Amino acid sequence: MELVYGGLFRMLNVPEAQIYPLVMVECPRMIFPFARQILTNVTQAGGFPPLMMEPVDFGALLRQNLVAQQKQQAAQATAKGEAPKIN
Repeated sequence: MELVYGGLFRMLNVPEAQIYPLVMVECPRMIFPFARQILTNVTQAGGFPPLMMEPVDFGALLRQNLVAQQKQQAAQATAKGEAPKIN
């Protein structure tokens, strides 16, 4: 099953440094329960056992992606003979 689900968020007075984590962590955290409920209802209505999805830690996913991105940048810099940048 594939579900495309989205949300529209209005952000006011948010510092620019906070926008990325807000969009990548807090916004998905707010809409995920609704998408999970849709999947559960659709599978049950189709005659299948309810699909029980575990909660997702979007903060942990963001941290993992940032670490992977930093490692990739460091590897590219090393391959080019540059000193890796540390954030």
